[in-house]
Amino acid sequence: MYEQCTLDDVCRALSFLDPECDRDTWARVAMAIKSEFGDSGFDAWDDWSKGHGRYRAADALATWKSVRGAGGVGIGTLFALAKERGFTFERRELTAEEKRAWAKEKAERERQRKIDAEREEAERLQEQRQVAELAHLILGDLKAVGRSEYLGQKKIQSHGVKFFQSPVLIVHRDSGPERITDQAQISAFFNIPKDQQPKFHYFKKGFFALPLVDIDGNLWNLQVITPKGRKLFLRGGRKSGLFAWLGKLDPRMPLVLVEGFATGASVREATGCPVVVCFDCGNLMPVAVQLRERFPEQNMVFAADDDAGTKDNPGVTKADAAARAVGGALWIPSAADALEDAA
Repeated sequence: MYEQCTLDDVCRALSFLDPECDRDTWARVAMAIKSEFGDSGFDAWDDWSKGHGRYRAADALATWKSVRGAGGVGIGTLFALAKERGFTFERRELTAEEKRAWAKEKAERERQRKIDAEREEAERLQEQRQVAELAHLILGDLKAVGRSEYLGQKKIQSHGVKFFQSPVLIVHRDSGPERITDQAQISAFFNIPKDQQPKFHYFKKGFFALPLVDIDGNLWNLQVITPKGRKLFLRGGRKSGLFAWLGKLDPRMPLVLVEGFATGASVREATGCPVVVCFDCGNLMPVAVQLRERFPEQNMVFAADDDAGTKDNPGVTKADAAARAVGGALWIPSAADALEDAA
């Protein structure tokens, strides 16, 4: 239906949309434009985005780079949103010469989209490898011994997490990231004017880290949890399909998959079963599929977060979908007294 769309059509459609929209819509509009025009559509989307009161150029560029022109979101998504607000897509009959010119333009656009996609994928993989190296550097000599206010509040044990027993500063210099633990050097760094400081990561005493590993045990990312329970991942790193082990796999016991560390620790302590922390409900499926392929006979139980107050209860629905996909059992801990109730 939109074979003849041009960037002029995109700009006209954008004029019907409010740039003060929610972030999800903002990103979907970017994805829609990128799916059709690749990086040549950035300026149109960016100019429209500047109408938001909190527009930041760096944030816009990062979002554009992160979205993929796929996943069922195409240029029609943009026009559908605009039509809801009065936009009409104007079409006219093309002459034979115009059709040939248009076909040539479409072919060139598709060629450029493919080049852009391949470049972005290469950049994404390179960034993931760099984040993996950063994760190793951050862990450094951290030990599985320490204290955390968060663990005390949740009344759970540490289960091998790595503690920041003193501050750790990672400074990203031109020569590569540098790990600094000397307090005098850390203080000197923060005395540098903010506009002159290079990029850095700073981890305070009392933070702890969970390693995100793949099915072969390779470290790719970290989840750092603060004393107040704020959860941070290393930006740009892998997350999908990664997980953290609590305990060792035992074929005599169910393997329990959970979303978060606190739930996983509670389940581990209450049941003694090995646990896999998947970090969010959307990651249950990719982790479960890998585990089933590697351990075809393993009994799996999915301890779902009951998001009863959230639309469609994603914690339960996604856990149920993952359980069905790999022949596992669904367990809602808040509604059960024992693991056997999930059988």
